Amino acid sequence: MFSADCFQKPVFERTKTPPAGPECADPATTPAMNRALPVRGFLLVSAISVLAPIALAESPELDALAERVKALENQVESLRKENQVLRQQLPATDAKSKPPAVNVVPQGKETKFALGGYFHINAEMGEPADSRFPENDRFFLRKVRLGVKGSFKENVDFMLQADVGNNSLASNASYRVQATDVYVTWKANPAANLTVGQFKTPYGYEQLISETKTISIERSLASDSLTMGRQTGAMVAGDFFDKKLSYAAAITNGLAANNAYNDNEQFAYIGRVSGVVFDNKEVKVSVGANAFTTRDTGSFTGRRRGEGIDAQVSFAGAELDAELLQTQFNRDTGADYDARGWSVMGSYFLVPNRWQALARYETYDPSDIANNDRTDMVVLGVNYFIKGDDLKLSLNYLIGDPPNSKSNQERLLARLQVIF
Repeated sequence: MFSADCFQKPVFERTKTPPAGPECADPATTPAMNRALPVRGFLLVSAISVLAPIALAESPELDALAERVKALENQVESLRKENQVLRQQLPATDAKSKPPAVNVVPQGKETKFALGGYFHINAEMGEPADSRFPENDRFFLRKVRLGVKGSFKENVDFMLQADVGNNSLASNASYRVQATDVYVTWKANPAANLTVGQFKTPYGYEQLISETKTISIERSLASDSLTMGRQTGAMVAGDFFDKKLSYAAAITNGLAANNAYNDNEQFAYIGRVSGVVFDNKEVKVSVGANAFTTRDTGSFTGRRRGEGIDAQVSFAGAELDAELLQTQFNRDTGADYDARGWSVMGSYFLVPNRWQALARYETYDPSDIANNDRTDMVVLGVNYFIKGDDLKLSLNYLIGDPPNSKSNQERLLARLQVIF
C-alpha cells in the first residue's frame, strides 16, 4: 500500500528525496519489481509487434476509409481551383466600379432584339417664318419616339415604333400616341428586300433622311408639303455594285399614316433610284430621282403625279445638297395646277465632328395658277455634337417671306436631341 503523501509530489520532482518510510519507498527499487519489469516489457513489445500487422492486414474498412478521404481531398482541391478561376472572371466590386447592366430578355424566338428611341425638345420664338409655324413663342416636345426592333434567323427583321410627342409643328392641345413605323422586312437577297406594313415611302431625298440625321432642325417646306410620308403597303428595295446603285418601289393605299381604309379602289405607286456617280475617297457625288402616281378621292378628286430629282456632293468636311420636287394635280372637275419647290443647302464642320455650320435657301409655290402664294426662306444654323448624334444641340435662324406678309418673318429655333 502507498500512502497519500506519495501522490502529493509532482511526477517531475523525481530528483528530490522521497519521504522516509516503507509506504513511500520506490517500487522500482524493490527486488521483486526489479525482476518483474524486464519480463513484462518483453512480453508487451512482442505482443505489439505480432498483433499490429495482423490488425492492419485484417482491416479493409480502414483502407476504404483512407481512399474516400483521399477522394474528398481531390474534390476539394478541384473546387478550390475552379472557384479561383471564377473569382478572376468576376468584375471588380470596388466603389468605383459600375453596376452591371440590365439585360432585357426577349420571350420570342428572335435572334436579335433591341429597345430604344429618341426625343426632341424644341424651343421657338419670333414670327411664323412659313405656314407650318404658329405666331406664339413656345417650348414643346417635337418628337418622342419609342420603339423595338429585332431579327429572326430566317432573314426576317421587324420594326415597331410609336411617337408620344407632338410629332408635328402644329399647335396641338394635347399629345397622343401615334404609330410611325410598323413593318416586317424579308431580306431574301441584297438585291430584293420585301417590306410590308407602315413605312416611309421612297420619295424625296430629304424626307428619307432619318429625323436624327437631318442637318437643319426642320426639313424644307417643299419636302414636308410634296412628299408622300409614311403609308401602309408593300415595298421591294435593293442595291447593286457594292451599294453604288440602289432602288425602291412601293404600292400603298395613297393615304397618310395610321389609316385603315383606302379612299378608292386604286393604289399609289411610288419609286426611287439613286446612285454614286463619283467617289475617290475625298470627293463623293451622288444623284437620285423619284416619282409617284395616285388617284385621290376627297378634298381633291383626280390624278396626282409627282417627280423629283436630287444631288449631293461631299468633300473635306463640307456637304452640298440640292433637291427639286413638283406635283401635278389633274382634277376631274376644275382647273389643273402644279405645285413646285426646291432647296439648296450647304454645311461645313468648323471643328471636325463637333461644330457644324449650315445655310439653306428654299422656295415653295403650292399652285402655279394662284398669285402671291409662294414662300421663300433662308435658314442659318449651327449644330454642336456633344456626343455625336446621340446628344446634339442645334440652333437655327429662319428668315421667311411667306404669302401676304409685308416684311420678312424671323424665327429662332433651338433643339436638344437625345438618342438612347
